[in-house]
Amino acid sequence: MKTVLNITNNFKNKDSYVLGIITDIHGNDKALDEALKYLKDCDYIISLGDLIGIGPNSNEVLNRVRTLDNFYTVLGNHERYLLFGFNNPLSCLTLDQQKFTEDSISEENKEYVKNIPLEIHFEWNNKTICILHYARRKYKEMRFKLIDHNPSYERLVELFEFHDQDYIIYGHEHVGSFFDNENDLNNKHRYFINPGSTGCPCPVKDELRFGKLYLDESIRFEFINKQYDSSDVVKAMIDKNMPNKEKIIKDFYKYSL
Repeated sequence: MKTVLNITNNFKNKDSYVLGIITDIHGNDKALDEALKYLKDCDYIISLGDLIGIGPNSNEVLNRVRTLDNFYTVLGNHERYLLFGFNNPLSCLTLDQQKFTEDSISEENKEYVKNIPLEIHFEWNNKTICILHYARRKYKEMRFKLIDHNPSYERLVELFEFHDQDYIIYGHEHVGSFFDNENDLNNKHRYFINPGSTGCPCPVKDELRFGKLYLDESIRFEFINKQYDSSDVVKAMIDKNMPNKEKIIKDFYKYSL
């Protein structure tokens, strides 16, 4: 497993690019397919991690992204659980729900997950961009820090203490946020961008959250929120008798059983 994948050379042939940014699909293949419809003209699709877990169709999600020629992803905490075991007592999940996810994923897809990097880096117009799932406890450690549910620019600078790139694009905290400041502690104009979860609709029922990163004379991010019908995904949880399904459906999908 690589700690960092540098893809700067991908951006040498044109004057502009559009990157589709998705994150926290969480086994929701319907949300993934819906988001990809809006991102079909992007040069690349980049996931910020957590393709799997929580939802009922993690294997289907991995099957889908592996068919995409222009797709990159970083390791999320749920991919880490798959590789190294579930050891998070603060999680909303349960051991049997995690086992459900593990048992559903093919050996071929597990091998795919083993090769996912922790971070993706690239440069554009002398600006540095870091793609990662969330701030880690130590730079070379795979475990992530606790989520800050009320972020501010100053708190994010402290949270991402091991990263000094101009743009930090991350997921994990499902709601989404954008912070910048013309002069931070290092006298550097930086941006912190979280598009919000694509696969877990809460806090808005049936909402997709994702975005587009535009690279041209400048670097711009467009937040995209779209409505879709997630009832098929909820039905799959019930039909597959997924452990902890009642709590997942209520807390992550805003449905009442």
